[in-house]
Amino acid sequence: PELRDANFTWRQFAEKINADLIGTVGNFVHRTFVLINRHFDGRVPKPGKMEEADEAVLGRLKALFEEATRELYAFRLKSALKAVVEVAHEGNRYLNEREPWRLVREDPELAATVLYVAAQLTKALAVLLAPFTPGAAERLWGMLNLPGSVHEASWDDALKPLEPGHAIGEPEPLFKKVPEDPEELRRALEELRARCSS
Repeated sequence: PELRDANFTWRQFAEKINADLIGTVGNFVHRTFVLINRHFDGRVPKPGKMEEADEAVLGRLKALFEEATRELYAFRLKSALKAVVEVAHEGNRYLNEREPWRLVREDPELAATVLYVAAQLTKALAVLLAPFTPGAAERLWGMLNLPGSVHEASWDDALKPLEPGHAIGEPEPLFKKVPEDPEELRRALEELRARCSS
């Protein structure tokens, strides 16, 4: 269990949603989908030879999956979610370092490998986000054009690779920006309450 009571403020909530979920997770997923749709006809590319950087990010995914699993079993939800968001941090860092938008022109096979790896991270995120943001996880599962519901998938499906040639959908926003201004946030919450009660 969490070792102490969580301090909660709406401002902190808004900052976390906007920075971690939109800025990190949403950004990584969007970049991956745009690049695969633009350069590989919306299909998971067939990877070439994996280089050290590619193997390293897949190894990091496995380590973060194990960390998130361990933390969930111990009911340390904040730590588990932190490990999940770190998957997207790793993905963004990987894309920034590998620059697949440049590799498409200079080394198409390596670009294919990089985007194959990025696609595996997006699939893992769909499964790993399910306990925390069930709606966004389901949207991502649908964008990945995977059968059924992410909520019917096994936890271990996070590490089962998407096959080369698998068709994905178009990117769509996974999360909505939360207003950081307290008054604006209050109005948004009142609108949400009104919609939910009707």
